[in-house]
Amino acid sequence: MIAALKKGQVDLVLAQKPYEIGSLAVEWGYKFITDGAEVPKKVIPGFEFFTQANVDDPAIDLAVVAAILSSNEDVAIPKDFCFAGEVGLSGEIRPVQRVEQRILEAEKLGFSTIFISKYNKISLKNTVIKIQLVTKIEDITTLTL
Repeated sequence: MIAALKKGQVDLVLAQKPYEIGSLAVEWGYKFITDGAEVPKKVIPGFEFFTQANVDDPAIDLAVVAAILSSNEDVAIPKDFCFAGEVGLSGEIRPVQRVEQRILEAEKLGFSTIFISKYNKISLKNTVIKIQLVTKIEDITTLTL
């Protein structure tokens, strides 16, 4: 699908978050068993949208690595965490372009925390969103999992 997206054969790829689907199923099953809670007919997990414009954006690297680590460790990343960073071959987190724009957009979308490279230059003041600076993949596991 990604190859077709890059070639322009499809306009959008919508990717479900399998871990979140399983996590929500367990959460609602537990509520039903322990509290007798009424389980909703539909529980909607998160999605990722990929288009030609963002599929090759290196800033998506950090989010993909965080998702893989989350799945591997079987620990969910909080829904209000956001990631923007390029990941190098040795695991270093590299700065990305337009980081301030990305931070402000993440804040506008309701994210509580954004993880970015400590090498990004940031002049923003008084943001509501917490800006978590990271240098390597290990920082992500320490701070999120």
